[in-house]
Amino acid sequence: MVARLVCGARPTTCLVDPSPSRVAPRPGDGGRLTAPPPHCDPQALPRFSRHPHFTGRTVFQDPVNPQPPPMLMATVLAEPRPSSPDAPSDRPESTASQANPVRPDAVLPSLQSCTYRYKPIPFWLSVGAVAFTWPLLFVGGLVTTYGVGMAVPDWPTTFGDNMFLYDMTEAAWGVFIEHGHRLYGAAVGLCVLALTIWMVAFETRRVVLYTSLAALVAVLLQGLLGGQRVLANSTTLAMVHGGFGQATFALMVALATVTSRAWTEGGGLFQRHVAAASPPVRVSDPAGLRWLAPALVALVYGQILLGGWIRHFLDPPAFWIHGGGSFVVLTTTGLLLYQVERHRHTLKGTGLVTASRWFGAAVLGQFVLGLTVAVVLWPFDGMPHEITIPGVWTRTGHVALGAMVLGLAVVVSLLARRRLVAQSKSPDPSSCRMEGAVA
Repeated sequence: MVARLVCGARPTTCLVDPSPSRVAPRPGDGGRLTAPPPHCDPQALPRFSRHPHFTGRTVFQDPVNPQPPPMLMATVLAEPRPSSPDAPSDRPESTASQANPVRPDAVLPSLQSCTYRYKPIPFWLSVGAVAFTWPLLFVGGLVTTYGVGMAVPDWPTTFGDNMFLYDMTEAAWGVFIEHGHRLYGAAVGLCVLALTIWMVAFETRRVVLYTSLAALVAVLLQGLLGGQRVLANSTTLAMVHGGFGQATFALMVALATVTSRAWTEGGGLFQRHVAAASPPVRVSDPAGLRWLAPALVALVYGQILLGGWIRHFLDPPAFWIHGGGSFVVLTTTGLLLYQVERHRHTLKGTGLVTASRWFGAAVLGQFVLGLTVAVVLWPFDGMPHEITIPGVWTRTGHVALGAMVLGLAVVVSLLARRRLVAQSKSPDPSSCRMEGAVA
């Protein structure tokens, strides 16, 4: 069965139950279906028209599988609803037939293959890449905390030797940290390269392919930035290198998010199973979360860049601005959590509730750790402080936890943009009608 669904004047896509008990043609109405299923909310379901095998307007049953799937797909057309169910449409039927030709020989896969299903292998590979990349940020933070960024003055060699063949057994502590940072960075680069090759070879989802390619490019640029920082002996490039490393990690987290079950089918990021009959959840945005979550990403990343400026240049005014910004982030996060908990029943199945709670916990931990760093560095007068073990762990941990906060903010933001739709754009389901059904 092929059908066209009209909902107001904005095109979208939704699933339609072809059961005769729900939708039936009116006698003498040219086969037009005038009773849309009451459970069909066009805004609460994914847009399948982006699939490369979807014509955009019609879906044909697979002749190999004569049994129709439980749900068939329909496309909403951009035309206003007539004043009454019996009123003729402003668009002639002949125009609809020309714009929507039904060819008996057209064959498309069944609905299950037209929709993107969750694939565990790319998801867990991406999660593994994230888990392998995060310690690199801690090691890079150790390099800055100890001030040993120039302990190895050449690149890509190490004191004139091959970087991978250099003997570290007799190296000084600063050389050990800096050279270890380089080796770990090379290992992360190889990991992301292998992951991208796997995605290109076996993935068909564009968002996954583009995100994996962007992550590979970011990792390569990050390595080049680190090398140029050494060759130019530039503190500014060192700060840029640190800030771009955080953005690269956030991109890796984004790759894990778009390969997760929460992105493709709904539910939690690590949820093992979602009922096959349940379509991916899309609900109306109850409190502007689609914009509040990305704003938090920008605020968190701004704090990270400001913290990098403080660590490299010991600027007292930036220290106070960074402290004030931490209260802004904490307050905005509290607002986000309040709205999510307030509408948690509406947001059920989107994955936003759990992700927001983890994000809030990470922000609170980062705030407490930041206060500890302020106590360790007090008075902050722009002069270097003596390096102590508690100071090293708190300052470097503050950097690493900041990357985790940024990654969780990216997860919340992506899920909010994926699963929520603006309330002002949600059509009234009572204005929907079915047209041009072909059995």
